[in-house]
Amino acid sequence: MIYIDPPYNTGKDFIYKDRFAKSKEEFEEEIEAVDKEGVKLFKNTDSNGRFHSDWLSMMYERLLIARDLLREDGVIFISIDDNEVHNLRHICDEVFGEGNFISGICHKNRDGVSNDKIISENHNYILFYAKNYEVIHQQREYYGIKRNEDDFKNYTKKDDYGYYTLNPVTGPGGAKKGNPYYEVMGIKNYWRYSRDRMEELIKQNKIVKINNNLYQKTYKHELENKKKGATTWWDKVGTTSQGTKLIKELFDSITMFDFAKPVTLLKFIMQYINYSDNDIILDFFSGSATTAHAVMELNAEDGGNRQFIMVQIPELVDEKSEAYKAGFRTIAEIGRERIIRAAKKIKEDFKDKEYIDKLDFGFRHFKVDSSNFKEAKDISEITQEN
Repeated sequence: MIYIDPPYNTGKDFIYKDRFAKSKEEFEEEIEAVDKEGVKLFKNTDSNGRFHSDWLSMMYERLLIARDLLREDGVIFISIDDNEVHNLRHICDEVFGEGNFISGICHKNRDGVSNDKIISENHNYILFYAKNYEVIHQQREYYGIKRNEDDFKNYTKKDDYGYYTLNPVTGPGGAKKGNPYYEVMGIKNYWRYSRDRMEELIKQNKIVKINNNLYQKTYKHELENKKKGATTWWDKVGTTSQGTKLIKELFDSITMFDFAKPVTLLKFIMQYINYSDNDIILDFFSGSATTAHAVMELNAEDGGNRQFIMVQIPELVDEKSEAYKAGFRTIAEIGRERIIRAAKKIKEDFKDKEYIDKLDFGFRHFKVDSSNFKEAKDISEITQEN
């Protein structure tokens, strides 16, 4: 799995400055943004073409690599906001294929209200793509969250087959699905299921009549080993303020990041697509290393052996920031220290787990160096001799 939380292109300069095919001057000349005397014909605002193209060029080549890194049963989740979600969807469709789009998820990432806006935004988006949708569809039983006792708090009724709850089988839902209006056990209505399915449930003694209404019995033992699905609205998987608070606690009340993703969000994603407890999770916009923290914590909870790969350029921290005053000079340094501190806290929090000492909380740190490959020759220079 790949998860990334890239720069949102909010109008501020982002640090990923790649070498583009055209210079800014060449671009402006091509679109006739300057006259013969070199005078600009329009202001360089956020609405000009280069503003979006710079960000898209940066993302495009990284998504191409991401696609090639994914296994056939691999998936990618990308957090984004309103500034580029429409453009990101287009390039993801091109890179991964429209048919491999699974869902656009709304994540409620804040609780507060901004009174200085016409309407306060309290969510961002998570684009969810597969490397190969057909493979994912065949393995869909792996997707979902394991049920716990809270999911069965309403299963209080009991018969010879076990604990169960009752759910109505009437209502407009049946009509929308095209199920006809027909009579069942003396009651005429639109039903959620076809006539054949209703008759099958009656034979299984799973349909009961109460006060001239029909209800279906759903047994606890039938669902205990089945995962529950999710909708595209995620409002209980953590907020940005919770993510920021956690980092502050790890760093002795020092504010390292203002907008950090919550560990609970990443854990939810990993649990939802959990093929096995040996999955590899990559984040190449690592930032504060929330993804690494989530991997270690989830392993501690279930004894898994998931591994993480975090990638972060040595972006300089603001000299006026608390992080700089605490001795950190780059975002990458903060991320590494966060992994060390998180590992220590997790081992303490889960010390009662019998397998905790067997889990690996270490990591290797690599730096990108100059290439070992010789400079490629022009194709016209290649002969059978060289």
